[in-house]
Amino acid sequence: MLVKNKLKGFIILNFLKFYLTNGNKEISENIIKHSLSILKKIKKTNPISVVSSSVEIVKPFCEIKSLKIGGSNYKVPTEIHPVRQRVLAIKFLVSNSVKRNEKSASSRVAMEIFDTFSLSSQSIKNCDDVHKTAEANKVYIQYRN
Repeated sequence: MLVKNKLKGFIILNFLKFYLTNGNKEISENIIKHSLSILKKIKKTNPISVVSSSVEIVKPFCEIKSLKIGGSNYKVPTEIHPVRQRVLAIKFLVSNSVKRNEKSASSRVAMEIFDTFSLSSQSIKNCDDVHKTAEANKVYIQYRN
C-alpha cells in the first residue's frame, strides 16, 4: 500500500495495527485493502482521503482522566496531543466497526468509515459523549497536573 502523504500513511498503518490479530499481518492488510476497495465503489473518490477525513471528523479534542485526590475520584478533562487525537479517533472507528452487523470485517470497516463521513455513525456519538463528559467535569480542571 503506497501512500504518498505521511499523515495518511500514519492513519492506514494505525488501522493495520488495530486490526492485527494473533500476529497475522496479512489478515489485517486484506481487511483494510478490501474495505478501501468497497469505499472506492461506494464513494467513487480516493478512499484514503475519505478515511483521513472521517478520522478528522471523529478526533476528540480532550480526554477524561481519573484522579484520586483526598479520598475521592475526579474525572478531569485534559487536552491531548494531535497524534493521540488521531489514535483515539481510529480506536473509536475500529471498536464501533466490530459492533456492526455486516457479514465481513472489511464491509464493517468500510460502512463505519462511510457513515462517519456522512455524519451518522456511532463513532461520532462516542466522541460527543467524551466531549459532554469533559464539559460536565470542567470544574475539576484545576486538579490536573
